[in-house]
Amino acid sequence: NIIESVIMKYKHGNSICISTQIGCRMGCKFCASTLEGRVRNLTAGEIISEVIIAQKIIGERISNIVLMGSGEPFDNYENVTKFLDLVNAEYGLNIGQRHITLSTCGLVPKIYELADKGYSITLAISLH
Repeated sequence: NIIESVIMKYKHGNSICISTQIGCRMGCKFCASTLEGRVRNLTAGEIISEVIIAQKIIGERISNIVLMGSGEPFDNYENVTKFLDLVNAEYGLNIGQRHITLSTCGLVPKIYELADKGYSITLAISLH
């Protein structure tokens, strides 16, 4: 059971690429996280823990988040939207939605569902 989180330190702030699942069932040929299939979805708490642990490791605030590690975020829609609410909330990590990017292989019904929620995040679609 492995996930990946990558910290990227820049002059303009710290970014992190985080996972939403252990494994993945999408079958993208270029991605190693699909090799074992999906083991399970990460909870919203586990997803936000990736950010909290990264901040402790570097001793600085994370200012930008990319959901692009192991797993397809839209295949874990409920926990990902809970994470988005928590990470954006003042009582959470208070990271602005415009500093969050969600990368997907393109689960169209979930794209529309997310759009209906009115989030101001960036959506990146992987074309392959």
